[in-house]
Amino acid sequence: MDINEQKPLTEKSLFRIGIISYLILFILAIVFFKERTILLDSSFRFFYMLKDGNYVLQVNRFGSVFSQSFIYFSYHLGLPLKYIMINYSVGFIILNALVFFISLKWLKNSGLALTLLLSNVFMVACTFYWIQSELIEGITFTLLYFGVLQHFAGKDTKVLRLIILSVMLVTLVFFHPLMIIIFLFISIFSILSTIDKKHLKYLYSGIPLAFIILLFKTFALKTKYDTAASGRIVNLLEYFPNYHKLESNGIFWNYVMHDYYFLPILLVTVTLYYLINKLWLKAGLVSAFFWGYLLILITSFPTSTDQWHLESFYMPLGIFLLLPFVTDILPRIKKSYGLALIVLITGARLVHIEHKHEKFTAALNWKRELLAKTADLENRKLLIDAKQVPEGMFEQTWSSPYEFWMLSTLEFDEQRTVLIYNTRHEVRQWDRYKYKTRFLTKWGSLGYDELQSHYLKFTDSTTHYVFYDLPRSVPE
Repeated sequence: MDINEQKPLTEKSLFRIGIISYLILFILAIVFFKERTILLDSSFRFFYMLKDGNYVLQVNRFGSVFSQSFIYFSYHLGLPLKYIMINYSVGFIILNALVFFISLKWLKNSGLALTLLLSNVFMVACTFYWIQSELIEGITFTLLYFGVLQHFAGKDTKVLRLIILSVMLVTLVFFHPLMIIIFLFISIFSILSTIDKKHLKYLYSGIPLAFIILLFKTFALKTKYDTAASGRIVNLLEYFPNYHKLESNGIFWNYVMHDYYFLPILLVTVTLYYLINKLWLKAGLVSAFFWGYLLILITSFPTSTDQWHLESFYMPLGIFLLLPFVTDILPRIKKSYGLALIVLITGARLVHIEHKHEKFTAALNWKRELLAKTADLENRKLLIDAKQVPEGMFEQTWSSPYEFWMLSTLEFDEQRTVLIYNTRHEVRQWDRYKYKTRFLTKWGSLGYDELQSHYLKFTDSTTHYVFYDLPRSVPE
């Protein structure tokens, strides 16, 4: 039986759910566009894309060109900063919706379409606001790849189709180092779910090709960032066999309880279904990937509590359960009940995503208030000790110059520089804070003469950076 032979829902019902869900996400992306863009990597990306008028493709993850295009073309159209930010914020929703409707209407693959829709909300909380994760973008692209692969498998083999699949596979592998795990899971699951010989041929040939691409990427195009991240795999040996004692176990299950409450329900449902129906290979596949991948995460981040970052790594766990649920279980539920179940899940998750904004809005308000309180200072280029900053106002302080630059430009019609530092020693080591005409960051500084873009106009060239103590009047 083919992976998409049985429809989980009628196409009409799924189309309506998709329209409503993505419309709500689209509206939320507009309402909270500041929370989604004046944050961490997004603000960094904005600064350098507007500085150079070009894409910022880091550590060979060129798959992000799709989402960055919303900034790129907005920049070259000369749109105001506000509308570039809005376009970037909604761009991720548009891309997901586009893949959903392509999968549903053109590829006629309702299973993958529904898997994508559910993955866009199922384990999404902080990552709706921390939008710049190539791993999350890569999941969407991977589902599209398998939809296109199955579609082409049903047609005559042509060179153009093979080229398209090859280019997509290269892009998939380059999205993120962990994409190979998701790719391998979907490949094996698809092999176990189809008897179509041509489809199987495509699936079998894709696996070695993906590993060849990965090996080339890993050794010929090595980057320090990915090498360091991949080095965490040795923690499996370091913490053996005391995995259960790691702090990360409690952190993960605490997040499950508060934010990913559907995950254990789905895990039990899928596991029991396969065991009851004696589908041993699929039961083993799901268990191996779910628990094996979770073990890698638990040991890779033994003490980290940065949910915005960890959540992006947790999301493949949802794929390991959603695809089996949509493919094998949902089609066997009465369609009216199945429809109600999907509406319940998506509805609950959309409400949860909206409520999650409070933390990010509070941080944004704190930064806004700080800019307002210091607007009349003689020296307004500020260096602030991270110890004085209330907890939760910054996810990480390295992005503070970019975040304050965006917010001051957007709301105060001037370009301010505020840098949150960890120790005065590191600031004095830079020796750049004495300059009057440089934009200071944690990794160096840029002279105002280097910022040629009309979006970057730092006009305060008479004052230097000053160490600033936060007044108690700044709200916590």
